[in-house]
Amino acid sequence: LAQFNKALTIARAEQDEIGTALILGQIGVSAAKEGRYPVAIEAHREALEIWRKRDQPQTIAWVLSQLAQDFRGALQYDDALHYSRLAIELWSEQGAKDRV
Repeated sequence: LAQFNKALTIARAEQDEIGTALILGQIGVSAAKEGRYPVAIEAHREALEIWRKRDQPQTIAWVLSQLAQDFRGALQYDDALHYSRLAIELWSEQGAKDRV
């Protein structure tokens, strides 16, 4: 996480929005693996905002799925179901049957 946070600082300083979103995704995944779900949720929510602005449906669905997993790990099941449904809906619209 420390290395990702350093990279995030650089991406933000360079105003690299895509790099920032990608690094936030990695921070979220890494934090979740360490059981640091509040950190994971925050990182994934911030990444989601960026991808939504850039209209990246596949990536948005992936981040929604990650948020669902983060909330499940945090034992916040209503939020986990909410984000799972959003991801499934978006993947369904895209015809991504393997993801659904």
